[in-house]
Amino acid sequence: MTQLSGGTAANRRRSAIVRFLAGVVGALAVAAPACAVTPFPDGFHAAEIATNGTTLHVRVGGHGPAVVLLHGFGDTGDMWAPKVEQVEALKVEAAYFVDCILNNRTPFNDGHAGLRIVRMLEAADESLKQKGKIIQL
Repeated sequence: MTQLSGGTAANRRRSAIVRFLAGVVGALAVAAPACAVTPFPDGFHAAEIATNGTTLHVRVGGHGPAVVLLHGFGDTGDMWAPKVEQVEALKVEAAYFVDCILNNRTPFNDGHAGLRIVRMLEAADESLKQKGKIIQL
């Protein structure tokens, strides 16, 4: 094989594949929790309370002592959240990785970043197994 700076062509391909896979793991680790968000738990409902010449829009549910959270817009009680386009995380990550290879740039989420994420996930898993014990990285 032709010798390239940084190793053989096969080593560079292997390194690129490892960086890509680590990036995919990182992208999925970041994107997955966002897909699981629900607005309110089952059993909650919206209500309106007329008081002092205005109407309070509230969400009611749960059990135990009352908790009052004052935030959001005055007319609905809802909070603002930016619209985030729903895209296939793997497609976006793959396009970014290809662009980095074509332009000879190191990806932001390279193999080192992927390794850090895997180490953090393993530490979190170990912490859960040990009832919240702090796991040093």
